[in-house]
Amino acid sequence: MLYLALSALRERLHFSPISQLLPEKFTKEEQQLLYETIMDVKLDSPNFAKR
Repeated sequence: MLYLALSALRERLHFSPISQLLPEKFTKEEQQLLYETIMDVKLDSPNFAKR
């Protein structure tokens, strides 16, 4: 069940932002950490900022 939820969340990242999973005010680093955690990859900070 968790695998299905994580798969759905990963798929959703391709189509919409996930800012609703973050507090109202958040840093770029917090957003990047969330993406990295969900996608299970390490992203390069300068390249992440361009996304």
